[in-house]
Amino acid sequence: ESRGLGDVYKRQALAEVNGKIPVVAGVMDAATDVCLNHARLAKSLGVDGLVVTAPYYTRTNQAETIDHFRYIHGEIGLPVVAYDIPACVNIKLLRDTVHNLAREGLICGLKDSSGDEGGFRMLIHDFKDKPHFRLFTGSEIVADTAIPVSYTHLRAHETPEHLVCSLLLE
Repeated sequence: ESRGLGDVYKRQALAEVNGKIPVVAGVMDAATDVCLNHARLAKSLGVDGLVVTAPYYTRTNQAETIDHFRYIHGEIGLPVVAYDIPACVNIKLLRDTVHNLAREGLICGLKDSSGDEGGFRMLIHDFKDKPHFRLFTGSEIVADTAIPVSYTHLRAHETPEHLVCSLLLE
């Protein structure tokens, strides 16, 4: 958990892992430029991917949130998993926004902790034929649907290009 570890512990964890498993770093913060600083550091330390939320604390709209992901992906170039956690960031990633982010290749997956069970189930349906896009849930309520679908896609469609998102599930 990126917010719970200081930089010293993050560096120690990465040194311990030493490339044995993929590491995905959370680079969340209140402003895009600060997220970019976190992402630059994470990339320099050798992480394999990023977990990104909308900027927290500030009020943003969907278009600004998409731009936030564009800037981070565009500069850093690592796989990005979007993290939808509106209780902490003051904005829900709408279904259309997730589709736009995925269509532009800005994200390779989504972790949903929004509590929107119906919305998450719709995304599972929407992306069922897109095996390289991973959906994760932070809710036990939808785990019955999310786990079998993701696990089936994980085994059937593992490729080096999408290894980071694939290994998040394991």
